[in-house]
Amino acid sequence: MSMNFLQDPYNFNEQNIFTIKDRPLSKPIYGEEYLEEVQASTTEYLDVFEERSSASTTKLPSEIKFRKGSNKIVTISGRYYAMDRDNRWERTIAAYESIAFAEAPRYDDVMSYIDESYGNNVTDEFIKPAVIGDYQGIKPEDGVLLANFRADRMIQLANILLGKTHYTKVAKFSAILSMMQYSTDLEIPYLFSPISFPHTLGQIVSDQGFKQLRIAETEKYAHVTFFFNCGKEKPFPGEERILIPSPKVKTYDLQPEMSAFALTETLVEKIHSQEFALIVVNYANPDMVGHTGNIKAAEQAVLTVDTCLAKILEAVQEEGNTALIVTADHGNVECIFDKENQVPHTAHTLNKVPFIICSSSHINLKLKDGKLSNIAPTVLQLLSLKKPDEMTDSSLIV
Repeated sequence: MSMNFLQDPYNFNEQNIFTIKDRPLSKPIYGEEYLEEVQASTTEYLDVFEERSSASTTKLPSEIKFRKGSNKIVTISGRYYAMDRDNRWERTIAAYESIAFAEAPRYDDVMSYIDESYGNNVTDEFIKPAVIGDYQGIKPEDGVLLANFRADRMIQLANILLGKTHYTKVAKFSAILSMMQYSTDLEIPYLFSPISFPHTLGQIVSDQGFKQLRIAETEKYAHVTFFFNCGKEKPFPGEERILIPSPKVKTYDLQPEMSAFALTETLVEKIHSQEFALIVVNYANPDMVGHTGNIKAAEQAVLTVDTCLAKILEAVQEEGNTALIVTADHGNVECIFDKENQVPHTAHTLNKVPFIICSSSHINLKLKDGKLSNIAPTVLQLLSLKKPDEMTDSSLIV
C-alpha cells in the first residue's frame, strides 16, 4: 500500500499510521472487508511529505526499522508540492507522479536526500519530490490511506487520486480511505466523522439576523470560512464570502505584499457600506512569507500589513460605532532565523500573540490575558449578544 503522510503536527501525526497498522479493527466503520483490505496493505510502502526540519525525520526511519517487516519510506516531497492549496496543479502533479508512478529523481536513502537538499539550500517545505529505493509506484492491488487530519492541504491531491481533475493519467488502486472528511464533494470513506459544534460565533451572528463577511486571499480563504465555521463548508444565512486571488509567483518572498492591498481596498469599501455586523479577515503575509525564511521579504510583508491596518483603522474610526480587533492564532514571522542552528526559521512558533481592540466607542477598556477560546465571547460582548452555554470561556474585557 502507498500511504501518504506528513511529519507535521498541524497536519499529521506519524503515530496514527502505526496505531492503525498495529491495532486490529474489530469494528470497522465502513465494512469489515473494506478496511481489512486497506489494513493488510499497510506493510508494503510508506510515502512521507516532510515539512519540518530534517532532524525531526529521524524518528520515522528508526521507528520503521524497529518495527521491521516491509515498511519503507519510498517517496518524499515538501508541502510546497504535495500540499498546495492554491490551484498550482503543476506542484500537486509533481508530487502525485512520484507517489503514483515513481516518476521523479531516485535516491537510495531518504536522509541522504534531505541532507543533499539542505546542502543546496532547499529546506523542508521546498524539498522536491523524489523516489527512494526501488519503489515502482502504486499497484492495482494496493490500498491508499490519506492520513492527514487537516483538510485544506489534501483536497488537490485527493482529487487527482480520484481522477477528478484535468490530469488524465490516473493510478489504479483497490481501495482508498482518509483519516477525516476532507470535503463533502470527495467520495472517500473516512475513519473519523466530523464533530458538530453548535452555536459558533458565525452561527450566533446569523441566528440574530445579522449579516457577516468573510474575506481573505486564496492562501487563507479556508481559514476564514471552513475552519472558522468549525468544518462547515456551507455559509450561514447572511454570510457573504469574498476570495481575493493570491499572486501566481513561485514563492511569496518574490512578492511579499501578496494580495494584501487589493484585499484592503475591498475591505474598506465593505466597512463603509455598514452592511455587516461582523467582518472576519485574514492577512496571509506574515505567515506565508515567514515560511520562506527570507528576512528582507518578511520585513516587507510586515510593513505591508501595517500599512493595510492603518487604512482599516481609519475606515473604522470614520464609521464611529465600529471596533477593530487585531490578533493571531500563532507566531511565525517574528522569528525568522534560528540562531542556535544558524539556519532560517520557517515554522510556526508558540510565542504569545497580541489582542488589540481599537474603537472610539470603547475607550479605556481593560483586557486580561487569555487564549483563542476567549475571543468569540469577547466579540459577542462587543456586539451585545449573549454568549451560549457551549462557550465555557469568558470575554477578555475586564
